[in-house]
Amino acid sequence: MSFDLFALRARKLSYALRVPLFRRALRAGVLAGVEHTPALRHLTPDLVIDVGANRGQFALVARHLWPAARIASFEPLPGPAAICRSVMAGDERFTLFEAAVSTATGNSTINVTSEDDSSSLLPLGEEHQRLYGSRVASTLTIKTGRLSSFIAPDRCPKACLLKIDTQGFELQVLKGSEELFPRVQLIYAELSFIELYEGQPLASEVISYLHAMSYQLVGVFNVAHDGADRPVQADMLFSCAAKE
Repeated sequence: MSFDLFALRARKLSYALRVPLFRRALRAGVLAGVEHTPALRHLTPDLVIDVGANRGQFALVARHLWPAARIASFEPLPGPAAICRSVMAGDERFTLFEAAVSTATGNSTINVTSEDDSSSLLPLGEEHQRLYGSRVASTLTIKTGRLSSFIAPDRCPKACLLKIDTQGFELQVLKGSEELFPRVQLIYAELSFIELYEGQPLASEVISYLHAMSYQLVGVFNVAHDGADRPVQADMLFSCAAKE
């Protein structure tokens, strides 16, 4: 990848060492996702819904940026979920659901990769294996449900940010969250320009879906490229003006 991961991690580490909350997480081996700060620091959500929490990298940044906000994180893998609970321990406005958001309630099989932050409910694609050297190490049965089965829409404040990082499963998460859309002002999602997981909707399809739901793309951040300088994926921020 031409995206310099070593330089990114060095910048993240330098930032993390200056923030007490992030330093504590480093002792648990978790490096906060500080690369999201420029995209989000001007926002003021009352509730952050963190779908695809992994070890709490995004939750840490959310708490640093918004000390008074409620944070509801979703992580279906037991190992990362346990670490996420540990780094957020003592935070009374933080809740972790050990489940995946989807269009239906039940159980699904997730493909667990050797680097578990690439795990997905979709099969691993050839491009992901080529670019990142990923492989599926095991499978696991996890709990799934619509977002409204975990968070009641009438208890969701209007100043709500929905963050999604689910390895190709973003459109299913969005469709499984529609009951909360009247309360979700902002959506921040990692989307792909090429197929990294088999059958995943690409960024253009997700953007079209969100446009139909009255969300407009307002920012593109953290663009990753392959060795030929081709864009692979990016974090995208969407806003619904009617809810502002």
